[in-house]
Amino acid sequence: MTQNHRGVYFTARRTSESEKSGDGTAYEQVMTTNMDDFDDWDKDAVLDGYGVGTDHDATVQLMNNDSTIVTYKNEDLFMSDLQPDSSWGNRRRIGNINTSKWDSHVYLYNAGNTMIYAFAANSNNGKLDLYILHKDASGNWERGTAIDELNTDENDDAPYVAGDGTLYFASEGHESIGGYDIFQSTYDSTTNKFSTPENLGTPINSVNDDTFFSVYGKMAYFASARRNGYGSMDIYKVYLFKKTVVAGRFFSCDDRTPIVGATVSVEGQEDEFSTITDINGFYKMELPIEADFMLNVVKAGANLYKQKHFVKILFRDENDVGRDFLVGCPNPEGSDERIIIKLRNAFDLDPSAIMVEAPIVIAAIPEPESVTEVIEVVEEVKEEAPVVVAAPVITALPALEIELLIVYFDFDLYNIQGEFHQRLNEAAELLIDRTDLRVFVGGHTDNYGTDDYNVALGQRRYDAVYNYLVDKGVDPSQLETGTYGEGVPAQNNRTRQGRALNRRVMLSFID
Repeated sequence: MTQNHRGVYFTARRTSESEKSGDGTAYEQVMTTNMDDFDDWDKDAVLDGYGVGTDHDATVQLMNNDSTIVTYKNEDLFMSDLQPDSSWGNRRRIGNINTSKWDSHVYLYNAGNTMIYAFAANSNNGKLDLYILHKDASGNWERGTAIDELNTDENDDAPYVAGDGTLYFASEGHESIGGYDIFQSTYDSTTNKFSTPENLGTPINSVNDDTFFSVYGKMAYFASARRNGYGSMDIYKVYLFKKTVVAGRFFSCDDRTPIVGATVSVEGQEDEFSTITDINGFYKMELPIEADFMLNVVKAGANLYKQKHFVKILFRDENDVGRDFLVGCPNPEGSDERIIIKLRNAFDLDPSAIMVEAPIVIAAIPEPESVTEVIEVVEEVKEEAPVVVAAPVITALPALEIELLIVYFDFDLYNIQGEFHQRLNEAAELLIDRTDLRVFVGGHTDNYGTDDYNVALGQRRYDAVYNYLVDKGVDPSQLETGTYGEGVPAQNNRTRQGRALNRRVMLSFID
């Protein structure tokens, strides 16, 4: 998958687009395609230069922000880089891992300094085993070490290391259900060993081959030869959750009058999916995903709304779980039965526990009696996105004026958004040039959550900024860190804008 999760490179064997190999099937080719705005795949095409002639070409990994591709060609592994004209450059071998036998698969991680690869050269029976190796201080690959706790007498292949450090791989051993099964394991740095492999089980694994598992937050992809497929190995996607929070309001057909005190439920699953609307018609409930269901609204024994729906999940850079409904219209919601939900594609996301704020409803704004009252009213109703502002100008040394930035974060998150990268790069350059300067990196949150949780969240936020600066070359001795949790708000937490401005990391000079 590409970094934005909207493009994919995959391997196919199609007789209509390739010559036949010695076994009577088509040679492998690297294919590519992209998603449209509703996560449906466009028509695929052969990647230029990766499916011509009498060679097996297969895709293995995209890395370095999609600027490097790792591929398999005729039992060896290669890398190539994206060129300015968007073509892929000449292939080069990866270190010294290729052998005279079958070199099947590799996965590079830890900023390209560690790899796990599968090859058959050292096995007694010609089966694939998994090895791990690292780069030394000079950037050269060290000798690989067999991962004995994962290898079996059968083929062990297709390593993939997820963003949370979990290793996924495929194996015909470890008492698989049938053929290749997908397993997971984690590395213990204290024992320098991987944990006992855990079979992912059904419905991911089947009695047929299941392999090449990759996970992107709460979405995963894998290849399987299971029954009822299109033929041989097909690509499948899997949601790693079954339901998600949806929130919004129920209105009468006039689109203004709220439906108050109504029971909203999924027909036949009322015990699991049900809620009651509040005085503003607001509801918040879990709904099943990727399946048709009937949504019912009942009040005082009367059925006000009954409509079939389907929750479609889109992974984007935001959480948007809002959906309003109109009740009593001749044809409620028109013909669109899909509820489109946007979720952040994050490993720590729990789609059934997303916090949703009820809307702020103000019937009328009274005539203010003073300037102070005007300010208070505006603060209560203002809902614009936060304005990114620089910290006050601080004179650090004589004749040197420096603006230090504030990094803002989305609700309950600690990843640094791209809009702050340039300013952080400038701060890093300053600190590298001026080693006499020292900066305090302080993490802050809004007032949602417990004190302990917010203290920890503030730490995760300052860790993100601290690590960013150190990765850019800043001497760690120039930085001090601390978390304030929700204890030092910059704005009033009663408003959404105020809370948005409180979710921050502030950089300030020491001494």
